[in-house]
Amino acid sequence: MNRGAKTDWIIRSGASRWLLALMLLLTLASAAGLTRMGLASDYRIFFDDDDRDLLRLEQMQDTYSTTDNVFIMIEPADESVYNARTLGLVHGLTQALWRLPHTSRVDSLTNYPYSSADGDDILIEEFVYEPDEITRQRIAYIEAAASQERDLVGSLVSADGRYTAINVTLRLPGLDNKAEVLAVTGGVDELLRSFEADYPGYRFSVTGVVEMNGAFFRQRKRTSSR
Repeated sequence: MNRGAKTDWIIRSGASRWLLALMLLLTLASAAGLTRMGLASDYRIFFDDDDRDLLRLEQMQDTYSTTDNVFIMIEPADESVYNARTLGLVHGLTQALWRLPHTSRVDSLTNYPYSSADGDDILIEEFVYEPDEITRQRIAYIEAAASQERDLVGSLVSADGRYTAINVTLRLPGLDNKAEVLAVTGGVDELLRSFEADYPGYRFSVTGVVEMNGAFFRQRKRTSSR
């Protein structure tokens, strides 16, 4: 019996109807499970609950701080971040990021706690407390001091002074991960749209654990809307 004959026999036979019914039933059963499908936005799904590295990470977070963060890199229109306009932007954005939901810390060039000696006294002060402090003399002081700080160079400012960054550390309650993540990323997007309008020519790039998790949700929304 050739292939065509076999196909005709299957179509004509009652067995084909049972086979079709079985396939339809399996399809419907599978489709019912799709209604409970969701998109996870937590990197923990890639690990077993008893994974040794994951448990060590969670212990460190409980002891010290969470690693949930949003990292914003800023490329100024000029060739250096050490000018009044860029430092004013960094100061303003730093202050605004404190108002994001679940923010526990914001680190930037302008609020870096710089320590210096004055005789027998040790002074610790932020590089910029208020925007009116950003004078030519203060900018020169910040550039000279920041270039010697290992915690800054390569972390919040590039060695050549071409880029600077702001890191936002967050403590998400974990009650509704999706809502918490989207509240943060939505707030960041809104702030950056405002600053992009006020500072044309500047480039803002965003990364971090929370931003990455938010990207999963945004991609799912775009895909489902097609």
